[in-house]
Amino acid sequence: QKAHRQLASLNKTPVDNDRCEPGMIYNRQIGNCYAASLYLSLISMLENTEQDLSGRAVGLFSYGSGSVAEFLSGVVQPGYQAHLYKNYHQDLLTDRTALDYDDYLTLWHAPDPQDGQLVEIPAAARGRYRLAKIDEHKRHYIDTKA
Repeated sequence: QKAHRQLASLNKTPVDNDRCEPGMIYNRQIGNCYAASLYLSLISMLENTEQDLSGRAVGLFSYGSGSVAEFLSGVVQPGYQAHLYKNYHQDLLTDRTALDYDDYLTLWHAPDPQDGQLVEIPAAARGRYRLAKIDEHKRHYIDTKA
C-alpha cells in the first residue's frame, strides 16, 4: 500500500482506495506469507470486489529481498466467479486457532530434521490435511478425514 501511494504521488495520480481495498482484505487478516502474498491479494480482489471484473486487466507487482521484483499482468476471464470459494475461505479464516507467544515459540523452536532423520509432527490444527512427519528429506501429509 505504501508503494502504491508513492507511485501515485510520483505520477500525480489520485489514489483510488476503493479499487485497492478488496485486494488487501485477506492479507490484512493473514499477515505476511511471503511469495504467497501476491496470489492471496489476487484472490482477495476477485472474491471481494462487487463489480464483475471479466475482461479487466490486472497488474500484480511483487518485490522481494535481494532487489528481486516481478510484474505480472493478465486479464480476468469471463465466468471466473464460478471458480471462487469465498464462503470456504471465510470459514477457514474464522476457524483459525490463535497462538499465544509461548505456543509460537514452541513451534519456532521445533527441531529441524538433520541428515534425513525422522521428525514426527504432532497434530495442532483442525484442517483436513496436515504435515505428519518429515522422513528422509520427504514431507508426509495425511488426510485427517480418511
